[in-house]
Amino acid sequence: MNFSIPYNLKKKIIYISKKELSIANYDACVAESSSSMIYAYSWYLDSVADDWGVLVLEDYKAVMPVPFLRLKRNLFSKKIYQPDFCQQLGIFSQTELTQETAKAFFDSFIALNPKVYNFNFLDSQFFSKGKYKLKERINYELNLNNSYADLYANYSTNRKRNLKKAYKENLYVSEEISIATFISFKKQHADYRTTARQYQKMNRLMNEAIKKGKAKIFGVIQAGNLIAVAFVLNDKQRLISIITATNEIGKKIGAIAFLNDTLIKKNANTTTIFDFEGSMISGISRFYKSFGAKQVNYLSFE
Repeated sequence: MNFSIPYNLKKKIIYISKKELSIANYDACVAESSSSMIYAYSWYLDSVADDWGVLVLEDYKAVMPVPFLRLKRNLFSKKIYQPDFCQQLGIFSQTELTQETAKAFFDSFIALNPKVYNFNFLDSQFFSKGKYKLKERINYELNLNNSYADLYANYSTNRKRNLKKAYKENLYVSEEISIATFISFKKQHADYRTTARQYQKMNRLMNEAIKKGKAKIFGVIQAGNLIAVAFVLNDKQRLISIITATNEIGKKIGAIAFLNDTLIKKNANTTTIFDFEGSMISGISRFYKSFGAKQVNYLSFE
């Protein structure tokens, strides 16, 4: 990307605030893009971002959502920041994205003085990690277009062994878990600190996604007791395990692994992608890889 960008192309990219945006045109562009992701839809951003706007090329031929985080010390101030529960954003184009267009968007984006932003994995091919503080981040995906037997054959030896133990624990998966029950369980058994503000966004996102038929809550039950939960998004043949929690019993007997295996089995032999929402933490990465998931990297501006 060591070439100059035509002035006319840069001039055609403008920033539009949410209140001035054509939501229908914006969502249509996201939907038609080859890099379409559920995180970029207007309803999703409304749920997880404090505020947001969009960089728009011409008549919504391509768009780039720009989310804002309001600062606690001054609620009238805000900064461009990747929202919680929103792994990847980036450029969404109705036609095949070119390097020239990607560079023009990136230059317009940098001019807004962003703090943290994650580009989707398709965008990332156009950008150099060495420039603009771009860092590589890890996601894990499993294509379910094989039989369950073939998918299971690619599990690690350790995963197979632990699943055999889990299946002896008389576990079953329930889809009758309420949002209130999920959040209560999450608060009680969270492995990391989650703020009240994050729980508010979590609740808003879960309500909106479930209402739109874009998500389900799953629970793992043992002897009538809830031992693990998962909130799973579902859009464009992609299942995204976005939020999970498990208690000590669930950890000990591998309840989340049991749940993942159940969903993989249920959706085997389809064009569905199981998206584990990868992690930079080595132990969590090993867990995702143990299901035969492939590493798919994306770039983050920091």
